[in-house]
Amino acid sequence: MNRNNIGREGAAAIAKALEKNRTLQELFLWENNIGSEGAAAMAEALETNRTLQELILCQNTIGSEGTTAMAKALEMNMTLQRLRLGSNNIGSEGIAEIAKGLEKNQSLESLHLDANIIGREDAAVIAKALETNQSLRYLNLNENIFGREGAAVIAMALETNQSLEALNLDENEIETEGAAAIAKALETNQSLRYLSLCDNNIEREGAAAIAKALEMNQSLRFLVLYENNIGREGAVAIAKALKTNMALQRLGFDDYKYVGSEVLAEIDEALERNQRQTEP
Repeated sequence: MNRNNIGREGAAAIAKALEKNRTLQELFLWENNIGSEGAAAMAEALETNRTLQELILCQNTIGSEGTTAMAKALEMNMTLQRLRLGSNNIGSEGIAEIAKGLEKNQSLESLHLDANIIGREDAAVIAKALETNQSLRYLNLNENIFGREGAAVIAMALETNQSLEALNLDENEIETEGAAAIAKALETNQSLRYLSLCDNNIEREGAAAIAKALEMNQSLRFLVLYENNIGREGAVAIAKALKTNMALQRLGFDDYKYVGSEVLAEIDEALERNQRQTEP
């Protein structure tokens, strides 16, 4: 039901139906202008509904009030597995409540908080929740503003969290220092399978730090580094790491014209070798 302008009244009607419905598993309400009241109605329904597994509420201007209602529902609902709240201006108050919900909820596996103006203090709140939450597998924090300091606190959480498998930190201005912090976490974290750091200006030094971590990490399968200006030196460092890393299977970056065919061939050969090792 994406982009149908159902508004708060439409959301309330659907929410009422969810209180009795026992079959619906996925509900997509992207960009429907439901606002905070519509989100609150949906949240109330989640407190009793036990079948819905995926809910998409992106671009609905639910704000901190609507997010707070959803977060409280997460404390009671133990069946919802995937929740998308991107582009909702949820604010620091909403982030704090979502974090509280994550500390108690043990069913949610995928959470999208992209494009919500999440700053460094908000990132710290999310990181704290990750230290105790053991159900979340995928976290999308794409297109926020927490920078290198926010990346550092998230990295610290990754050193203790061993359940998160996919993390998207694209477009957060984490720069070299943030990439280095994430790299340090990768040396001990053995749960992360997918990591995306696109458009973060990590440059060659950040790529080199990631490469060094790959020499120790044997869990990461997918690494995405587009639009980071890693240059030839960054690619060479990764190629060197892949001589001993037997886990990484996919690598994305876009500095090919600066790297050279020989280095690209080394990277491709190593990735293909790792892919063959996992084939049945």
